[in-house]
Amino acid sequence: MNCRTSYRKFGTGRKPGETVVTTFWLCLSLMLGAFTANAQTPLSNLVFSVGTTIKDSGNHDWSYIVLGSPSPQLLAGKKLAVYGKPGFPTNAGSFTLRGNIAQASDTGTINTLLNQSLSLGENLASLSTTLNTLLHKTPSVTNLSLPQKVLTAIQSGNSDPAMMQKLSMMERLYPGLTLCLGQGFAEQI
Repeated sequence: MNCRTSYRKFGTGRKPGETVVTTFWLCLSLMLGAFTANAQTPLSNLVFSVGTTIKDSGNHDWSYIVLGSPSPQLLAGKKLAVYGKPGFPTNAGSFTLRGNIAQASDTGTINTLLNQSLSLGENLASLSTTLNTLLHKTPSVTNLSLPQKVLTAIQSGNSDPAMMQKLSMMERLYPGLTLCLGQGFAEQI
């Protein structure tokens, strides 16, 4: 059976060249439709958490929880509570409040969280140098204390989505920044 017989038999009324053009436009519209459908994913309000344990230099065990979301603004301004209990979730006993996760808004809280992050292997000197680079347009940023630099970065990120995106990338390298941005929790266990 040849092509000419094929299109007459099925009654398309089109020649083989026209079918190729129609197929091209159909495929192109399906591909473009797939890209626009991707922006409307049903998981747009997804928040995920990952937890691990770590031993500090004093041989103490710490739990470390990191939160994340495809849309960083989803967690912005939120305060979350962390509950836990000894043993397995199926063990008898009730869960108790272990702490809260929220974005730090003062240098005292930031200093406490940065000191806590030392047990997670945080390199505060490296964080300070990285923040100097990130905040290079801020006058005399190198004269600020580390908690002041972190607070300046957070305040800048709250008003500038591009800055918040940079901070979100940086926080995966710096546990102290993760804690200060309200994207993580740590405690000695």
